Amino acid sequence: DAPLKVAHFTLHNLLLFLDMHDLVYQKNIADIWLEAIKGNYSGNSWKQHRRVLDLFDRFLHDGVLDPKIIFTKKPLLCDSLSEWSRCELDAYMSLKLKEGWEPSTLDMIRSSVTRFCIFLEDQGITDFTEITPELLTKFNITDKC
Repeated sequence: DAPLKVAHFTLHNLLLFLDMHDLVYQKNIADIWLEAIKGNYSGNSWKQHRRVLDLFDRFLHDGVLDPKIIFTKKPLLCDSLSEWSRCELDAYMSLKLKEGWEPSTLDMIRSSVTRFCIFLEDQGITDFTEITPELLTKFNITDKC
């Protein structure tokens, strides 16, 4: 019974989100949505919701609903960010998602902001208010991507 409740809750809330923002289902949008609400779940319970989304996506593409399938996720580089920058990144990505950017553009934005945040953390920065023009110049010179 619990897995059915998790599935109902996850899919219902995802569909509400998509409807509220006039979006159609795309895997990348669902992934970003789940990442944005990840903080609402305690411990690893969000992994159950991730699994529901993976099963749902597989069903939409292949017509297969096999709960025995195990999905593995490669962690994103942004998962290694400290909490202050991760919270800001999540808020920014939520805004970009609402603006209607394409999934590939959202991935590029997340990658760019993650590199910038890692640079800031390596420089000892703990808040965006500490950014200086000199830091921006140094980042632009050293950023390899």
